[in-house]
Amino acid sequence: MTLNNLKRMLKSLLVGDNVAPKDDEDFANALLMAYTEMADLVTPLKWLTTNKAVEILRHYKGNYYVRMPKLPKDPEDQLDIDSELVPVVARYMASNIAGDTRVKRYHRDLAMESMKRYDAKVRAYILAQEQKGVYQEEVDTCNPVY
Repeated sequence: MTLNNLKRMLKSLLVGDNVAPKDDEDFANALLMAYTEMADLVTPLKWLTTNKAVEILRHYKGNYYVRMPKLPKDPEDQLDIDSELVPVVARYMASNIAGDTRVKRYHRDLAMESMKRYDAKVRAYILAQEQKGVYQEEVDTCNPVY
């Protein structure tokens, strides 16, 4: 999914409320805030790495780390997050931007529920890979796991 898609998705979530930042730099900062807040709560497979030379947000387990995601520079750039989490990013951003407290809470609650479901899938996937003995082999020191 592209940055433009995310902007359209966020616009639809904020109808009748505050609007998303129009300035590209402000929008990128809002996205970065959502990414870093989400990194404490969910483990996107695309962000897992064993490469300690990249900017690390947190330790995952074993030799794995959650790396800092790359921010898109152009409207057609692909987002650096698992596609299943793009709607969650939009909801999380909407919860940060919305003016009405109830709307903020609504978007945050839906984002949290989706993150819980996604993280359960990630844990099940990684456990299955560990049991097969292939999880360690799948991770390249320069590339994310997925």
